[in-house]
Amino acid sequence: MRLWYRRPAAEWNEALPLGNGRMGAMIYGGTFTDLFALNEDSVWYGGFRDRVNPSAADAVPEIQRLLAEDRLREAQALAEIALTGTPDSQRHYEPLCDLIIQRAIDPPCGMQNIGKRHISGLDETVSGYERSLDIRDGLHRCVFTWHGAAVSREAFLSHPHHTLCIRLHGMPSRILLRRGGYVDRIDAIGSNGLILKGQSGDGGVRYACVLRAVGKDVHTVGNTLFTGNDAVLLVTASSSFHSDDPVKACMDTLDTAEKLSWDALLEAHLKDFRALTDACVLTLKSDEALESLPTDERLSRYCEGKEDQGLIALYFAFGRYLLASCSRPDSLPANLQGVWNDYFTPPWGGKYTININTEMNYWPAEPLALSETHLSLMEHLKRMLPRGREVARAMYKCRGFVAHHNTDLWGDCAPQDTYLPATYWPMGAAWLCTHIA
Repeated sequence: MRLWYRRPAAEWNEALPLGNGRMGAMIYGGTFTDLFALNEDSVWYGGFRDRVNPSAADAVPEIQRLLAEDRLREAQALAEIALTGTPDSQRHYEPLCDLIIQRAIDPPCGMQNIGKRHISGLDETVSGYERSLDIRDGLHRCVFTWHGAAVSREAFLSHPHHTLCIRLHGMPSRILLRRGGYVDRIDAIGSNGLILKGQSGDGGVRYACVLRAVGKDVHTVGNTLFTGNDAVLLVTASSSFHSDDPVKACMDTLDTAEKLSWDALLEAHLKDFRALTDACVLTLKSDEALESLPTDERLSRYCEGKEDQGLIALYFAFGRYLLASCSRPDSLPANLQGVWNDYFTPPWGGKYTININTEMNYWPAEPLALSETHLSLMEHLKRMLPRGREVARAMYKCRGFVAHHNTDLWGDCAPQDTYLPATYWPMGAAWLCTHIA
């Protein structure tokens, strides 16, 4: 099964996702300027903060008394100043960086265009364009013909080797790493590598993303890497959340991956990924003629009320694919966006919203044979436990473990926001614990 299209993505939501749990990539499939929007699951802004309101413990009995006397407005007013976290917001998720691949014979694409996610469309020099995502294999392909020559890019995100593997063919390329917001450095490493590193806010994680190219005519100029017509790019990332030395962790990962051929890396990836995607398959009667249509055209037909059982089966498989791609035993659990996020201040912080959304992410895990994806959520519960015990003691003078309707990278369990229907709900830990059973 696959998703496929006849044009590059015009914006982030049209890009196609790869993931290995810790890393995610949204691929646009541009012709002469392509973009891989990268994420690493632990790149969150800032470190842990104790946000428990010092007035909470004394205010709880008074709020209970006001509620018992049906004085709801007074209870709400007191809760909004005494039970709200100080500050009222947890930490938020951030992008890692962009990997940009440009046709080397063109003038460099200006930073203004890159910042606007400018992706080359199709012109009269390009024919036979197709970009696709094979859901069973976790393999992205972009192919087209340029002035009669075949051009292709293939990519997968390997969990066994923790590496984004990209094979370029048919066009000399210019490769860049870029990140909005604050970043310490982007430098060349020797003649075939680039490194981007920084720290995500005060007390936040230190992160690194390292790229290495293998092939003829590979060289660097400044902090730009160039390849010939054929090359393999190996990209990995780490942070101080996962490793004491993120740069060394990246270098060690690429040293291992670089010793292997493309075919060996792909074989290990397919063996690992197919074990997940083949474990549960929905088969519905489909029309073979519809399989020859691009996915966006099939969606348009379906929205017009036309039947397409194969599209329903594809949708089912894609849902399993996303969970398998963003939650693995050695990663953080799937947040609001999974592992994919394009914003430095994402909607709802890109956090773990544990009054329904996180639970919904994992409802398919057991019935759809993705049990191992559940393990990262169990590990995060352990991370939350000491925080939640302190919140129970400091806010409610209780034993046990309390979390409200959000948590973050650090397992923060204090109330989030100032919003009556959600903020003061203390059952997040209890609900998450039902996933253990």
